Amino acid sequence: MDNWLLENVAWVEELQASWDNQPLSRQREQLAKLENLSNSILDYWVGIEEQLHYFKEHLKNDDEVYNYRSTGTTYFELEMFEKAREHLQLEKETGVKDELRLLYLAYSYLYCDQFIQAKDQFLYLLQLTKDHVIKHHTLFGLACMACKKSKYDEAIFFFEQTKEWLPEDDDVVYNLGICHFLNHSFAHAVRYFYEAIKRNDHDGEAYYFLGCCLIELGERQAGFRALGQALHLLHSTESLLGLAYILEWNGKHEAALDCYKKLHTDGRETEACLHGFAWNYGMLNKRELSLNYFKKLFQLNPTHPTGADSFKWLASIWVCS
Repeated sequence: MDNWLLENVAWVEELQASWDNQPLSRQREQLAKLENLSNSILDYWVGIEEQLHYFKEHLKNDDEVYNYRSTGTTYFELEMFEKAREHLQLEKETGVKDELRLLYLAYSYLYCDQFIQAKDQFLYLLQLTKDHVIKHHTLFGLACMACKKSKYDEAIFFFEQTKEWLPEDDDVVYNLGICHFLNHSFAHAVRYFYEAIKRNDHDGEAYYFLGCCLIELGERQAGFRALGQALHLLHSTESLLGLAYILEWNGKHEAALDCYKKLHTDGRETEACLHGFAWNYGMLNKRELSLNYFKKLFQLNPTHPTGADSFKWLASIWVCS
């Protein structure tokens, strides 16, 4: 059919070029032939449209293709990975569902820190599957295993391969940034964190690590702008505490106080917040506020590990000033 269509397209082009030079009788013959061709092409495209509609109606749903549920996957979702491994080893499936079973099994080994078995399963599945989504998650698993073993160059290799199979996965871009950050390749990390933010400008973690990288590269102003963005977006206790420590270490005491206020409002990390308030208000020379928070801290924990040292250091500064 493709040759038929191409041949007739060429004939129409020739007809157009020679039309004015043909006698009326010949033009009428060619016009009748052209009308028949037009009807044939119309019938052909109607058939194509019907087939297209059929294929759309019968398109497999990703949720159906990748929906594998079993006792093993239930234990996996409950993060009971030893039990998940035991059941997944015994379960029987076919086709894509069996590949999904093997994928769950490989990740169960990984989360149980059974790296040899996990690697064997991932590599076997990598050779077995033709499915691009399963291949993506298999490579992702190999990358995660390399990260757990602090082999960041190896992790970068697998994450880069993972991008080829499912380019729209934002987690891969972010994790590439993290691997380069942990490798102290800050210039490379910056590129991936910028890309992660371009894909999702509400990613507080990406802003946080971008800021850290830029500061390491000497771009302090841009780095602190990124950390300022992170402050508004971060919610986890660990991230907010980490951000507070970086800010106060770099003399950004007002911004550090904002981190502690965000934590304290939610009733999290009371001792860390009280110490943070006392220290940063002290560094801003707001002595009454600082002393008030030190008092609250020592009432809550008289033997706070760093509270006494912080108070003594600030007191010596206040005396000198």
